[in-house]
Amino acid sequence: MKRRWYENGIRFECSKCGKCCVSHGDYQYVYLGKSDVEAIASYLNLAVDEFFWKHCKAEDGWICLRQNRDRCRFLGRHGCQIYPVRPGQCTSWPFWTENLVYETWFSKVVPACEGVGRGRLITAEKIEKIAKERDDSYG
Repeated sequence: MKRRWYENGIRFECSKCGKCCVSHGDYQYVYLGKSDVEAIASYLNLAVDEFFWKHCKAEDGWICLRQNRDRCRFLGRHGCQIYPVRPGQCTSWPFWTENLVYETWFSKVVPACEGVGRGRLITAEKIEKIAKERDDSYG
């Protein structure tokens, strides 16, 4: 069995800096599941339909948040305005399957995320569980 480069885990703690909320090449969409739409709408005291029409778009069969230029529309001066109910895509960052490639992690994730290397140690098993749950949520 091939040894994972993150076999000993990765220290991570979200610093709420908002750097992951800004477009980075391939990272430019926030995809939403039905539960994300419902939770955010409720948090904003909006009906689901109203939230969808104000803040979302459908693209290639996916529901995405509309962006404000090159950033998430909910990134404010003091960070994420919906942090307690942020989408699953956001709560699983940076542990996405595509990010767990050694070259991607060190060339794209580390420069864009000041939470990497800080905080508690996340085990390799937990990292893979987070990545799998995210993958599964996109069907």
